[in-house]
Amino acid sequence: MAREKDYSKIDKIFEATQRLVYEKGFAGIKLTDVAKLSGIAIGTIYLYFKDKDDLVNQLYQYIQRKKKQDVNIELDLNRPAPELIRLLWMTYYQSVMNDLKSAEFFYQYQQSNALVKLMNENDNFVFTNLRRVLAKGVVEGSLKKMDEDLLYTILIGPIHELAKQALRNNFKATVEEKEDLFDLLLKSILNQ
Repeated sequence: MAREKDYSKIDKIFEATQRLVYEKGFAGIKLTDVAKLSGIAIGTIYLYFKDKDDLVNQLYQYIQRKKKQDVNIELDLNRPAPELIRLLWMTYYQSVMNDLKSAEFFYQYQQSNALVKLMNENDNFVFTNLRRVLAKGVVEGSLKKMDEDLLYTILIGPIHELAKQALRNNFKATVEEKEDLFDLLLKSILNQ
């Protein structure tokens, strides 16, 4: 009979892995270092993960599930697209800024060629609502007729850049700066 997973141990392993990714990058991670930092025996780590790649991939999927819970909120699609975009953008901004360790893990993950396939398979489900609202805005004429990926990049790219600045330089935008940035981004995609 198999033992049940101890999720508190998995959380410690994930936390240690994120910290090591931040400090050393993916190439510098060793499971022995994860064990030491997490306080979990190496044998226990192997009960939960086949190898380093399995650990990293499961951590990526875990973070994706958390992000999906954070940002895929109920929307009233009868509301105007710009209003919905504001709601989704602010929600995603807060989610990223509240969990900078996960943001750093994502940036490192995106740079890892060995992990690109899994990333591409899972990338879009976090932003289903935003993509739906962008398509709605183009159809109703409130947004410029641009490729959806371009609209998405215009809106989401600056959040990622701000997270990088927060991680590397302890930058923190004020509420007014965040609002001004969003207004500038929205203005750039509105069909005026």
